Amino acid sequence: RTPIVRAANTGISGFIDATGQIRNTTQLFKRELIVDEIAPNKGPRTFYSKFGDIFSYLCLALVAIITFLAYRF
Repeated sequence: RTPIVRAANTGISGFIDATGQIRNTTQLFKRELIVDEIAPNKGPRTFYSKFGDIFSYLCLALVAIITFLAYRF
């Protein structure tokens, strides 16, 4: 799990830790400054965090190749 810092122009901003506990929030429609600490995620990395958009680029390339071959033959 990953800790989340939510910053919203309209709505509630706050800090949520890796266990899902809400640590600190702002009030609705009130200008506030909050400060908290979060720990970096030390858990296993996801496929997307390791490789980024490479999977979507490979899928796009595969579709382009299939389309090219379909029109060629």
